[in-house]
Amino acid sequence: MHCQLLRLHLDAFFRLALRGEKVGVDLWHYEAPNGGSLRKALDFLRPHSGADRSAWPDNHHRAITRRELDFALTIAARVWPDGGYTAGGARRSP
Repeated sequence: MHCQLLRLHLDAFFRLALRGEKVGVDLWHYEAPNGGSLRKALDFLRPHSGADRSAWPDNHHRAITRRELDFALTIAARVWPDGGYTAGGARRSP
């Protein structure tokens, strides 16, 4: 699966988690039996954003840009304030 598709899935799940907040369901801190979570998915994609295609295993597709992760990073900064997330992908100092 390539980076762009993973980013689209991440955005969709972030939107679902935002809706979950409205009805009292916390998907932000849910961890699947196999260890997967929204936070881990974002952390997996983050190092590949803004990088050249060679940083992604499937280099036939263009890498995602930091700007394309802004939606998720902006929300992540609110949901996980200890994670150093900021829009644009910059890491805050602890």
